[in-house]
Amino acid sequence: MKKFFKRFLVSILMIIGLVLIFNQQIMEFIVGQLSENQIEQVTKSNIKEGKASKGDFDFEDVKPFSPTEVGKGMTNNYGFPVLGQLEVPSVGVKLPIGKGVSTSVLNKGAGTMKPDQQMGEGNYSLAGHHVRGRYILFSPLVDVKIGASIYLTDLDHVYKYKIYSKEVIQPSDVKTIDDVEGKKIVTLITCADLGTKRWAIKGELVDTKYATKKNLNELKNKKVTTNTRTKEKTNSNYLFIMGVIVLVVITILLLRSLVKKSKKK
Repeated sequence: MKKFFKRFLVSILMIIGLVLIFNQQIMEFIVGQLSENQIEQVTKSNIKEGKASKGDFDFEDVKPFSPTEVGKGMTNNYGFPVLGQLEVPSVGVKLPIGKGVSTSVLNKGAGTMKPDQQMGEGNYSLAGHHVRGRYILFSPLVDVKIGASIYLTDLDHVYKYKIYSKEVIQPSDVKTIDDVEGKKIVTLITCADLGTKRWAIKGELVDTKYATKKNLNELKNKKVTTNTRTKEKTNSNYLFIMGVIVLVVITILLLRSLVKKSKKK
């Protein structure tokens, strides 16, 4: 009996150890799935509801990205009020846009930073989480280059912006999201230097098209440039799959061992 419990305990500890080792990959996989599921909620009817919602714009209440907050996101099947979709093909960013900066929004996508902002007008500002050294949410924007394209769509129009500025600013530099007279721009904000500063990436509107099935499909199928982040994403997926396989094998072996022990008794 003692040997049985000893083996059982060792097996459980091995499984827990593997879960801890692959914790980051598991969390990133979950966030990726949550984002993809939320993108499916980007429909004209949901966008109409999203525009009518109030949204949460309390920046002081923004929670850091963490497994706990991700877990909460998994229990929220409805998601958040969507306004459209953001894509930066050169670094593989493809996210739903939600109204406000609530934890629910920022753990799955990009959030609007002002209540009444409109795509294609003024300074359309979006915030997103940065996870150091990872590919999810706004993390890949660290590698984006001047001249790269940013696309926004509300399913009525597709707006194309060209990046002209990328800089690290202080969190107190809130004027960066103010409208600029005579300009139609987009501003993407995410953490820099372990959260002590902010990346501010700006793009100028260069093209507006009606959203048709053809150009929405073209946007959906935009080719992603292979870079360090996209390679890292692939490697992370491989590690996650390997981790799951190892966990399944250990679980099967553990169950077989327990069955054999019970039969002998």
